[in-house]
Amino acid sequence: MCNLGSINLARHVADGGFDFDKLAATVRTAVRQLDRVIDINFYPIETAPRPTASGDRSASA
Repeated sequence: MCNLGSINLARHVADGGFDFDKLAATVRTAVRQLDRVIDINFYPIETAPRPTASGDRSASA
């Protein structure tokens, strides 16, 4: 199962500097939303939800 998201880093530049606090808030929101996608997703085969149901949502290559 693969769910991807992207963050527009240009929207985190203010007054000539990078706003790391805004980035941290954006990442928290993005991760929460991607987790929700996983939680409410329809799984067409029985074995698909096992890794996500166990809480293993780590990134893998």
